Amino acid sequence: MKIVINISKDDFERIKNTSFVEDTETMLHQSSEDRKSTMMLFRVMDAIKEGTPLPKHHGDLVDRDALLDGAYEIDSMYCIYDEVVNVDDIKSAPTIIEGSDS
Repeated sequence: MKIVINISKDDFERIKNTSFVEDTETMLHQSSEDRKSTMMLFRVMDAIKEGTPLPKHHGDLVDRDALLDGAYEIDSMYCIYDEVVNVDDIKSAPTIIEGSDS
């Protein structure tokens, strides 16, 4: 599963620079459920560390596959295009993530 989250730059930097050192004594005394929660937090932190920040001021992010579903070929005396997408299809493409001003 992939998700997009909104997180402050300071928090993102802090997470990227954080490493957990779990001492053996603590791990041995955790319940199975607590150990699962600890491991889940490690996975979430790793996912954030490995994430890709979106660039500032990006436009709406749309589903490329939805656009390509409506693509068609044009063959004219001037040129041949493999796939062409109509401008109206681009304008009406489903938005996955809204554009950002910051």
